[in-house]
Amino acid sequence: MRINGRASMLNDAEAKARYFGAQLMVRIECEIYPNCPRYVPDLAGEDLSLYVRREGQGTPSPPEWKSRYYVRDILPAAIRMRRREGEHA
Repeated sequence: MRINGRASMLNDAEAKARYFGAQLMVRIECEIYPNCPRYVPDLAGEDLSLYVRREGQGTPSPPEWKSRYYVRDILPAAIRMRRREGEHA
């Protein structure tokens, strides 16, 4: 899982009143992304990821996350087209 965050410092009385003795508050807004399985190694075993290219086998199928609703519309058109046609990425 990847987490990107943007922090802002709050110095107003209302924010500081939420926690006794607070001198300053830090608010962090996070964006959370799943990791692509291509880059998550199997540390316990010796198996390569299904998404790693192997000699003589061509390009692996695209990972499942590329079809998720929140990313499919922002992928390059060539990847979307291959996905629709059932071809490999």
